[in-house]
Amino acid sequence: MIYKLLNKLHYKSKIIFRQFFYYFRFLKNKKKNHWNVKDFENYEDYIRFQKEKTLDQSRRSKWLNDEWDIKTNFFNKIFSSLINEINLPNDANCLCIGARTGQEVYALQKLGFSAIGIDIVECKPLVEVGDMHNLKYKNDTFDFIFCNILDHSLYPEKSISEIERVLKKNGFCFLQITVGEATDKYGVTEINSDDGVLKLLDKSEVIFSRSIRHYSIAQNWEILFKK
Repeated sequence: MIYKLLNKLHYKSKIIFRQFFYYFRFLKNKKKNHWNVKDFENYEDYIRFQKEKTLDQSRRSKWLNDEWDIKTNFFNKIFSSLINEINLPNDANCLCIGARTGQEVYALQKLGFSAIGIDIVECKPLVEVGDMHNLKYKNDTFDFIFCNILDHSLYPEKSISEIERVLKKNGFCFLQITVGEATDKYGVTEINSDDGVLKLLDKSEVIFSRSIRHYSIAQNWEILFKK
């Protein structure tokens, strides 16, 4: 009981600490819609930093075992609801960006769709190596793209541009993001509001942009846009 209480207090103190620094950075960057929170000497250092989390064996074991069913069911629930909302065709080709061990990919496949995930570390057969800033796919490849790691993008404008490039005409992209709050230890970008993403769109129309506090602790906003 005491151990759980101490853990809860420790977690809350970390949140307060992170929010303090978020507001400090917000005041420094208040004229910007988003900003980087870490400096890297080069792009390779950024990739190396991101791999620290992805290659952590204790995390990977948890993702592949203890959390597998929980996250798969979570993604199944939100995708099922969204697919009904947008009438995604049965033969849709789907991409999940930053898929780690692939629960979101698996959920889409169980719903009957062709889906693949990318991450900086592969996890076969669901996730192959890929870079969100330079997607290796041809133009107009996917009917549906999901991404919930935009705060891990060093160049959000490049990531959004790449998403729009590989989306088919009339294809959808579904984003889950964190706005107005501090990113996590491995996040590199903070977003002031949904405008910080919407203003990056060049070839798409916004279907909705809305709060999802009830969905997940990690993200508090969702955006759906159509090319």
